[in-house]
Amino acid sequence: MIMITIFLLVSLKLIAPVDDRAVILKPQILFDKYELSWYSIDYWMNVFDIQNKEIVKRQIRLETANLTSRICMECNNLFGMKKARKRQTTAIGKERNGTAVYLDFRDSIKDYAIWQAYFYSGGDYYTFLKSHGYATDIYYVSKLKRL
Repeated sequence: MIMITIFLLVSLKLIAPVDDRAVILKPQILFDKYELSWYSIDYWMNVFDIQNKEIVKRQIRLETANLTSRICMECNNLFGMKKARKRQTTAIGKERNGTAVYLDFRDSIKDYAIWQAYFYSGGDYYTFLKSHGYATDIYYVSKLKRL
């Protein structure tokens, strides 16, 4: 009897009524939103309302060698951003080459959101990146598209 009760309670947690139909809910993926991972990056990109998330994730993969580069690990810089001079920034410093240094990876994502709000006004994001001169690599956009 106890096993049946437990089964029913568990079953009720997994099924939620929607328009007189039952929908099986997906289990929550547990992750630490303060630890660098693709789950936490997705989480903070939503918090800071990053536009064109899939393209931006490609930028992170390219700029950080899939979260393994020195700039990512030591500077908490996910985008290879330089320290801003004219707009608000969350950077706490810069390296000799001007690359921004952040307290943690979340500040890097927040800074990218500030950068987007300052410069991006809509339209094709690849065209925007290219016309804005985001990277010095002339093949940057084609590399992003291949990822």
